[in-house]
Amino acid sequence: MNRPLFFQTDDAKMLPRLLDIAARRVHLVFGLFLVFVVGSLAALIAVDVYNVGGLREIIAGHRDVPFFWHHWYLIPFENPIQWTTLALVVVVFGANAVLTRRIADDRGAMMWTLLSIGAALMFLEDALDIRHRLRDGVLAVTGEHSYGVIATLVELGYFALLAAVLVYALVRFRRYIWENTSGRRYFIGGYLCYATAVASSWLGSAFRDLEPGGERDLYTLVGDRITRWLFSVDDETLALFAEASQRLEEQDIYPLAFAFMDRVWEESIETLGAAALLCAGLAFWSYYRRHSDSGKP
Repeated sequence: MNRPLFFQTDDAKMLPRLLDIAARRVHLVFGLFLVFVVGSLAALIAVDVYNVGGLREIIAGHRDVPFFWHHWYLIPFENPIQWTTLALVVVVFGANAVLTRRIADDRGAMMWTLLSIGAALMFLEDALDIRHRLRDGVLAVTGEHSYGVIATLVELGYFALLAAVLVYALVRFRRYIWENTSGRRYFIGGYLCYATAVASSWLGSAFRDLEPGGERDLYTLVGDRITRWLFSVDDETLALFAEASQRLEEQDIYPLAFAFMDRVWEESIETLGAAALLCAGLAFWSYYRRHSDSGKP
């Protein structure tokens, strides 16, 4: 007699039903995230670069930073959309761990348990800014201003520890992951996106304080080039960008060029990475459900 995959109450059946629905449309799920990211970039160009219909003034003209992108890529882009997506990744990975355990797939159970732990750590880092809290603690001890040698290296070590669980799971179970073509592709895409985002985030600020003035970090240099080119279509917009950036720097806040990279570039990559990991979990869920009758995925 087959064992029930989950408790047989209506409430307990709800999660498997929802996962089944999403898993049957996994490519559509990723497509919606892709449309959101691309649509946000299109809105940035329409509102902030060309100010179509005076939308920039309507949306953000009353704010300290009068640009749509500066606020959109924080709310709702990072919070709540990206946080919610990472939370869903934890749920789906955890559901796969339960499902593989129930069908006596020991490799799958171990892999998904590790992955769900890694995903939970990612969610906590993104939602609670643990990295920044850790760096603040280091600065209090060392007396460094922001991104000196010790703080930068501690941050690198933290990123390495955070990635260790996820990387170990990928390497340890690479042959197992390879069995599912769709899931494999989403896993690779998700890992590449997060590797790019983490490398960018660290390199973007690394060793900033070693340069006199502490303002020529990589994100600021690259962001300055991009924003000068992007907003050069209108001298008034470019001047507005420079004024807003100066106000931030006078308040000892990051330059606006840095924020552009930190929000537009980094959050876009992280959102696609989270979406890819979610879809990887859904693809494997569908794979297990199709093979669950035989007890072997």
